[in-house]
Amino acid sequence: KYPDVASLRFVRGYHYAFLGHKEAAKRELLKAHELDDRNPFVPKLLGMLGAPIPAPTISNPAAAASEAGSSGSTRTAASATGA
Repeated sequence: KYPDVASLRFVRGYHYAFLGHKEAAKRELLKAHELDDRNPFVPKLLGMLGAPIPAPTISNPAAAASEAGSSGSTRTAASATGA
């Protein structure tokens, strides 16, 4: 019913894996990863199933740019004010 919802694909893949349907589980987990690569359990489950673990992709370029810009500074608000 909702083919483009990553969390539902993940849950379906998890249940397929639990029930022993490895190929169906791999298919659903890979699709979940394709839709949203932020779930840290998808690569772990794929590894347990013997599937190749996909490389992370940038699913939100604006967030990635924001993280890249903020990672260079380690100053806190207290150190900026001299406190």
